[in-house]
Amino acid sequence: MKLILIFILFQLSPQIGLTQVDTLRGTHRNNDYFNISDTNNRKLLIYLHGGVTNPSFKENGNISLGYLLEDNIVFIDKATKNKFDVIVPITNDSLNWLDKTKFCFEEFKNYINSLNKNYEEIWISGFSDGGTGCFKIFYNNPQYFK
Repeated sequence: MKLILIFILFQLSPQIGLTQVDTLRGTHRNNDYFNISDTNNRKLLIYLHGGVTNPSFKENGNISLGYLLEDNIVFIDKATKNKFDVIVPITNDSLNWLDKTKFCFEEFKNYINSLNKNYEEIWISGFSDGGTGCFKIFYNNPQYFK
């Protein structure tokens, strides 16, 4: 039995976080972001969530990353395994990527610059309202994104 347990542990060990990935929630210029990063990553993915007009964002200041990703835990795992840092902004009255795409783009750039990390590639993605927002932001600023 002990040998089986040791075998299982060795099989799982490459899958158990060998790199240090940090997940932080922070505020920058009155906007909240989740930032998932690894010091070795040189690519960035901005993920815009859906439900921009959902009243939960006004009523509840304690929005979780799982809520924004609709509990898709595989998304972050795959992004980090592919050497991406991930930024997930949280919508508010000002940070509304459906109606204020130019403002959002400038805010995202400002936030990324504040991280003091030189990314080789910056990607933008989203779901539902976030998909529409990333489409608008990308096509107004294609030179900035991969």
